[in-house]
Amino acid sequence: QKLVGRIYAVRLAQPGAEVSEGSGCWEVVHRIGEISLLAPVAGIVEEINGRLLQLPSLVNHDPYGQGWAMVIQPKSLVAALKRLYYGQKSECWFAEEIEALRRELRAVTELPPDVGATLQDGGRLVEDLTSAGDVTRLRRVINRFLSVSSSDQLDSGKGLD
Repeated sequence: QKLVGRIYAVRLAQPGAEVSEGSGCWEVVHRIGEISLLAPVAGIVEEINGRLLQLPSLVNHDPYGQGWAMVIQPKSLVAALKRLYYGQKSECWFAEEIEALRRELRAVTELPPDVGATLQDGGRLVEDLTSAGDVTRLRRVINRFLSVSSSDQLDSGKGLD
């Protein structure tokens, strides 16, 4: 949510829709565009958060509580769990992704590579990265870390409104 800033609208797959692992299953509209977010597993959408459709800013204010998007029943839970990261593997992947994101954000905000988390004057906290640098570069970062690749755009027939 820090990458995309304020969420203006959300489009969710409908209950009963089939989603494919790694394909877009919901979309968010934000200050500099729209992104399709990936399904972590293949399965059927069992439930959606209808409240999120009316109050999309819940993603910003309470993403792990009231801002949840949908419940997906995996087609094969055993197969899905084999492909998902957990434990030590999850921690290593997360650390690598965080470092990659930091490198990308340095380029977007045009900070010198040796500047760390704080500047001598204390720096300033950037709540919304969409106002902190080159929009074209930021779109590439958003796509790299959050979105369906540009070559794999959502079909209008995959269950989204």
